[in-house]
Amino acid sequence: MGGISNGIALHGSGLIPFAATFLVFSDYMKNTIRLAALSHAGVIYIMTHDSIGLGEDGPTHQPVEQLAGLRAIPRHLVFRLADGNETAGAYKIAVANRATPSLIALSRQKVASNLTGTSMDAVKRGGYTISDNSGEQMPEIILIGTGSELCLCEGSARRLREAGRRVRVVSLVCWCLFDRQPREYKEQVLPLNLVKRVSVEAGSPVGWREYVGREGVVVGVDEFGASGHYLDTFNKYGFTEENITRIADILLCK
Repeated sequence: MGGISNGIALHGSGLIPFAATFLVFSDYMKNTIRLAALSHAGVIYIMTHDSIGLGEDGPTHQPVEQLAGLRAIPRHLVFRLADGNETAGAYKIAVANRATPSLIALSRQKVASNLTGTSMDAVKRGGYTISDNSGEQMPEIILIGTGSELCLCEGSARRLREAGRRVRVVSLVCWCLFDRQPREYKEQVLPLNLVKRVSVEAGSPVGWREYVGREGVVVGVDEFGASGHYLDTFNKYGFTEENITRIADILLCK
């Protein structure tokens, strides 16, 4: 499937090929995805069931390390999307991006159709602020999320704000695009002097340290998943509003 898609893209007929499967099975396509990036083939990969949240199929089907490996491929845009707004924005970029491949990672479990603050247009920046109650002041802490965990960040932020805290929530939807942004924009979203940060993604923690810094906390998955209803699985690995709020409170008290 990956090889056929590369051939269609490189043939120059004007067709835009896409290949779709579970994210965990991208391992079987890794060579052709890498070749697509190497060959400037504008293939669109649509990878669903993108985390341990897929549920009862268990660890054989639950991706953990896949996103980290796919993000490491040069020239490869990897989008992990939180809702309909971000999905529309990613498709817009992927269709226009004819010189390199794009991978759209989608959840299996239920998510909000559109979170307040998400933006189709902002996806082109790779990362952007979806909410911030700080006004003219600096936030006390930044919660950074992707995909289905972005709503957990927003829910945790709501709890922290009710306790009087100033909290910013950032969607880091595509690392590669965010890294390409001007320094001024990146400083606007993730100020260097704001070191209290928490990242939340139901996958490997590899790579997140660059965005949370030495003093931040990475909430990820550093072992294989488990079979069970997605809410039970998320609870087992700490992907709940309560746990993220607890971690943020500890960080804020330091």
